[in-house]
Amino acid sequence: MSSSALTGTPPSIKSDDGARGGSLYSNIDFPKDDEGRVHHLSLREGEVANRIVSVGDPTRAAALAAHFDSEHDVKRYDSHRPGAFTTFTGRFRGMPVSVIATGMGCPNMDFVVRETRGIVEGPMAIVRFGSCGIIDPDINVGSVCVASDAIMVTRNPDHFHYDDDAKEVHPYRFSRPVKSHKGLSDILVSFLNKNIGEERVCRGTNATADSFYSSQGRVSSHFKDDNKSLIQHLQSHDSGSMATMEMETFHLLDLARCASPPFQIAGGAAVICVASRSTGDVLETSVMRDLESEGGRAVLEAITNFDIDTL
Repeated sequence: MSSSALTGTPPSIKSDDGARGGSLYSNIDFPKDDEGRVHHLSLREGEVANRIVSVGDPTRAAALAAHFDSEHDVKRYDSHRPGAFTTFTGRFRGMPVSVIATGMGCPNMDFVVRETRGIVEGPMAIVRFGSCGIIDPDINVGSVCVASDAIMVTRNPDHFHYDDDAKEVHPYRFSRPVKSHKGLSDILVSFLNKNIGEERVCRGTNATADSFYSSQGRVSSHFKDDNKSLIQHLQSHDSGSMATMEMETFHLLDLARCASPPFQIAGGAAVICVASRSTGDVLETSVMRDLESEGGRAVLEAITNFDIDTL
């Protein structure tokens, strides 16, 4: 099985490809295979830490895992569905931590949060470290924005029925905001300020969309999306601090607030601002790689210094 290359001088990594044997699963409500591995992540109890950083792709996950303590082995677990999920579990400054390449969208975030919650004892902290578009025209590309809260933006199929009643239905739905964990967000800001500079760090409301295209205001002649004014609508949203847009943060925060005691989860997010929807500016690749490394180190410092026993 191939492994993504790690930057820097990485700790040793041992791979487990999540290969399955026996029946597919037995528990319909929470499927596990005969080895106790959950259905999508292919992880079992003891293979994932109670502090998790969720990133988009295996390359970014490997870049963060390169910061793990070199004196401890790092285990890599690939899901049984090739390319779906990759998990690195090791230690950062002595503290157990996992980085999971989650992919894109709320369904994948749902797999990560629910399946790790089902195989980890005690309280958890989960931080999304990803990329985003910028809604607030005052935020520059190359900033890292910590979510104070998030709303969900979904395309409303009822609007697109071909009858007169549908014309009265708004094409997009906007949820009420869900807050991030304040203590976790505060410590994220603190370590990001230290690692990349206060001038590059901001806070604000995240808009999580159910599509990269329609519900993020990308206009296409191929589909009837009725979204030409969507970005302007978000900029004038009641929150007054609509900052960023991507596809995962709301669902993480929503599940975190709904986690039942004693299975509490602190949820937070820090996202690299790669493209401005107001100016059209796009971040340079070299700057992106630097922010992934130094911002990722800050996120690891934050989540491992967060007092999880306060949940």
